[in-house]
Amino acid sequence: MNEFNIRKDLPSIKVDKELVNQLEKYIISDIPEIIGIDKQTILDNYSIEIVDSLGSGKFNSISEFPLSLFQDGTKEINFGFSVYNQSFCSVKISFSVEQYSSKIDISLKTTNPREKAQGIYNGILEHINQHKTYNFVFHKIFIGIIGGIGIGLITPIITLAVDKNYLWASLLTLASIIIIFFAYKGPKLKPYSEFSTKRQIRYNRIFSYFIWGFISYLIFGLGFGLLKDVIIK
Repeated sequence: MNEFNIRKDLPSIKVDKELVNQLEKYIISDIPEIIGIDKQTILDNYSIEIVDSLGSGKFNSISEFPLSLFQDGTKEINFGFSVYNQSFCSVKISFSVEQYSSKIDISLKTTNPREKAQGIYNGILEHINQHKTYNFVFHKIFIGIIGGIGIGLITPIITLAVDKNYLWASLLTLASIIIIFFAYKGPKLKPYSEFSTKRQIRYNRIFSYFIWGFISYLIFGLGFGLLKDVIIK
C-alpha cells in the first residue's frame, strides 16, 4: 500500500458549534465511504478536545458539549480520528486563535491514497470556506505595515507642532493612536480562528464601534481640517 499526507494551514474562519457539528458529520458519515472502512471504526476512534484558558475538555462528540456558545477564553478546538489496522487512516482538524496552530492534517496508507486524501481535503474545505473571515489581515499585515504607518506619523506630527499647526498635529496624533491600536489589539479583538463566545460577541461590537468611529474621524476630522485649509487659502 502507498502512503500520502496532506498538512495545510487553514484559512481564518468563524467557528461556532454548528460548523463543528457539520464537519463532525462529514468525518463520521462521508469519510468511511471514501477510504473504505466501517463507520463504527471511526466512531470508536473519534474524539474532540476544546481548550480554553482554564484547561481542556475531551468529548466523544460535539453534541456532548452542553452550551450553545463556547466558553470565554477558548483557544483551540482539535478533533478527528486515527485508525491503525491493516491500513492507516488519520484525519485531524485544529482551529486555533493563532495562525500557526490552525491546521488540517490528513494521512492515508491505503490504495489510491492521494486521490482519497485530496477528496477528503476538498470536502472539509467546502464546509470551512462558507465561514471565512478577514481576520488573517490582523495577523499577517496589520502588525507590520499598519503599525509602521502609525509610528511613521510621529515625524510629521512633530514637524507640524513645531510649525504651530496644532490642528493637523492633533488630528494626525489621534490617527496614529487609532492605527497603532488596531495593529496591536487587532489580533486579540479578531483572533485567527474566531470562536463563538460571549466575550467575542462583545469584542466584535467594540471593533465595530472603533471602525465606524475611525471612518467618521477620517470624514469629519481630517476632511474638515483639509476643507478649512482650502477655504482659508
